[in-house]
Amino acid sequence: MRGILYSQNRNLMINEIITGICNALAKEFNCEICTEQSLSRPHFHISCVRSTWKKQLADRYLMKNEFEIRYLPVSETQPASECYEAAGKLNWLLEFIEVNGILLCADDRKSEIVDGKLNYFVNYECLIYKQKQQTAMDSVSSKTNVKG
Repeated sequence: MRGILYSQNRNLMINEIITGICNALAKEFNCEICTEQSLSRPHFHISCVRSTWKKQLADRYLMKNEFEIRYLPVSETQPASECYEAAGKLNWLLEFIEVNGILLCADDRKSEIVDGKLNYFVNYECLIYKQKQQTAMDSVSSKTNVKG
């Protein structure tokens, strides 16, 4: 399921998807959610690691976005169990996110635990419709002749 989003600004679209991810996380987790690095525990860090556009028919583009969500757990001594629990919740929370009133479906999700931190990867695809600039005409005139 792909949502059709209307925008000409690629960076704006990525920020709107990040906002949708943040809103989904805020429903379940009571911790800091940021797009910049933080040292507080626990917290989530969200970043877009890859974004590609592929030309489709007419003025449409298929935008594929891969996001990484890092989770720094509370526990420093036994972080794995907390990371496993967070990964399980993320699978359900991020299956669908809302962006500009449109539901986007995650098409690929995976997780790994490295150095006591959860690295969760999720992909969202959407069709982007390029809006054309239209110039209004100043005036129009018409001349007709009737035969016979």
